[in-house]
Amino acid sequence: NYTVKETKAPEGYTLSKDTIALFVSQNNETYYYKIDDVKIKGTIELQKIGEDGKPLQGAEFTVYQQLDTLFKNPLYVALSDVSGLVQFQNVVYGNYIIKETKAPESYNLSSQILTAAISEDGVVVKANPNSISDTKIRGTISINKTSVNGNAIQGAVYTIYDSNGKAVTTAVSGADGIASFTNVVYGSYTVKETKAAVGYNLSDKVIPVQVTENGKTYDLGNIPNTQITGGIKITKTDASTSAPVPGATITVYNKDGSKVGSGVEGKTGTDGTVEFDNLRYGDYYFLETNAPEGYLLNTDKHAFSIKDNGVILKDSLADTRITGGIKITKTDASTSAPVPGATITVYNKDGSKVGSGVEGNTAADGTVEFDNLRYGDYYFLETNAPEGYLLNVDKHFFSIKDNGVILTDSLTDTRITGGIKITKTDAST
Repeated sequence: NYTVKETKAPEGYTLSKDTIALFVSQNNETYYYKIDDVKIKGTIELQKIGEDGKPLQGAEFTVYQQLDTLFKNPLYVALSDVSGLVQFQNVVYGNYIIKETKAPESYNLSSQILTAAISEDGVVVKANPNSISDTKIRGTISINKTSVNGNAIQGAVYTIYDSNGKAVTTAVSGADGIASFTNVVYGSYTVKETKAAVGYNLSDKVIPVQVTENGKTYDLGNIPNTQITGGIKITKTDASTSAPVPGATITVYNKDGSKVGSGVEGKTGTDGTVEFDNLRYGDYYFLETNAPEGYLLNTDKHAFSIKDNGVILKDSLADTRITGGIKITKTDASTSAPVPGATITVYNKDGSKVGSGVEGNTAADGTVEFDNLRYGDYYFLETNAPEGYLLNVDKHFFSIKDNGVILTDSLTDTRITGGIKITKTDAST
């Protein structure tokens, strides 16, 4: 009687536990028995994590024979679970290589190769290395910011929002007009301008963009902005009467005194106003550069600023009329002595009254003065002679052209003269 059992299994197989009872009863007899060996099988485990070190679900890993370096013959496939665990069960005896064959959505596929060996039955082995991390897909979003004429605009602020409408980050356009968002993680976004560059209107354009490829630059193209423009309406009035003053030339300058473009000027109309439109954002001043006839030039600088698009500012300035006067001396034609009491009246050149009437009497020194006569042409004449004098009906023309100047003139009166014839008679005869 004999017993037979396996004492050493072939490589890759488990040692059989079967025992064969054998009784040899005949000479030269061959006895045949079958004993089945079971292949060694084990479990390979690894941990899948994200770039933040947290477990990552949904990554696909594939096991290959160690010599299958071209990864042509996949043997086992497993996915990472919610805890990031990847487990290959019932892997037969052998040496293996493992690679990630499909990354979870929004992650880059890892190029790292892991190794593992199954040499003992029923054993759980850890892959080497035991954990592997994936990085998020990231891209760049680029915007080109220009004016409507193609010039780069610096200082425009853009904000990107995630799919929930939450602001993620901002970027500012540089001197080249480019605003770039770098390292933007996989996802759906919208981009819009949230603060315009100085002097420009805010764009209302909202641009959707999806970041799906790692390292890709998503060029959203050129987003032009219009410049802020406004204007100013200037009213020119008479300083004393507040009446509109037409014909005044008003010129607009930049704050530093330079011309605006090739020059911006205009004349007040019959209503005393002049309007300047399409002035770009900035600081300016205006002043009168040519006064209408009869007025003094107002040299005051009136500063103003264009800050809001489409707004027409309002301002005014007053002109002072040129005024002057005349001092008239009345003398005796024969003696040149001053003649008081003569009434002198001033008329407009056309013979109409000046205002409600301008007249006066010569004083003891023979003079009379008329002040505050407006720029223009006049004449004066004697309208009432003093007692004993003939009325001088000559018109004396004069003009007020220069402010504050008192002209001088004179006229003479001729005394009334006559005679007497006396007859002498005898008292008795």
